[in-house]
Amino acid sequence: KVLHMPIGMVVLVNLVYTLEGIAGSGCKQRNSTGPCPDHAKGPGLCTSIVAKASDGSMWHGRNMDWNMPANLRKYVFDVDFIRQGRRVFRTTTVAGLVGALHGFRPDGFSVSINARNHGGNVLPNLLKFLIETKARTSTHLIRAALEAASNFDNALHMLSDTSLVEPVYYIIGGPAAGQGAVVARDRKGPHDVWLMNKTSVPSPWFLLQTNYDRWLSPPSWDDRRTPGIQHMLSLGQSSVDESGLLSVLRQWPTFNDHSDITAVMRVSSSPAHSRTDYLSLVWMDDVVSRPLAVAIDASPTYVVV
Repeated sequence: KVLHMPIGMVVLVNLVYTLEGIAGSGCKQRNSTGPCPDHAKGPGLCTSIVAKASDGSMWHGRNMDWNMPANLRKYVFDVDFIRQGRRVFRTTTVAGLVGALHGFRPDGFSVSINARNHGGNVLPNLLKFLIETKARTSTHLIRAALEAASNFDNALHMLSDTSLVEPVYYIIGGPAAGQGAVVARDRKGPHDVWLMNKTSVPSPWFLLQTNYDRWLSPPSWDDRRTPGIQHMLSLGQSSVDESGLLSVLRQWPTFNDHSDITAVMRVSSSPAHSRTDYLSLVWMDDVVSRPLAVAIDASPTYVVV
């Protein structure tokens, strides 16, 4: 009642990745980058990037492409979690969502989430949610990690090994140069852990994850990976900063007709706890391809933990 939201909407927000398989993601109802087979599912939604700048600072960007209705987007906001008068972490969330969509812990780590395997099979997801009390939904685990894990290594362990309701990708950044990872999650544990400091593909200075396992080719009708990589290479490591990542995140098809939220985070804060290290934008215009941006980081809500 306080939120003026139907209870069904609140439940859907909390289980959005769990129920993605029945969310009507037909290919022809989503944007595509090529011919769209009738039997194909729609794009898996979301692009996340962790990048190392020339000065060694670490940056984390993401687009969330939920195709969120405008009446729900107005409930998206930033939250600062405060402990003993100090900001512990910041997240972006939706009113009614217990978890978080993305967030960062200053000088600790950053994290975002991408769907994997279109959220998996709905029935096993729901059974695991109802039966296994220790299993968490993917967004709830993000908030738990931000609250409990103090650094990149602890977050990587927690986000890799905690039992989940649905398969997802966790994209994680740390404050030290080269601290970046993409964890391809199964329900019981990690299927693959891709570390920036142990790879040179496609580049030794960034990781880019959409919604398909890195060893598989994305479908032609939803290949956001190839142009996204080319845009990062064109940007160059020397231009990695807030504006540089925003420029990549605003290019088609990384940015598309269903992009709802764009965020850029700098894990290593300078000065400490500066608002300049966290930018989150909600795109409110449903009509044009370059919608009005509403910044939601200026006046975050504060929660004491």
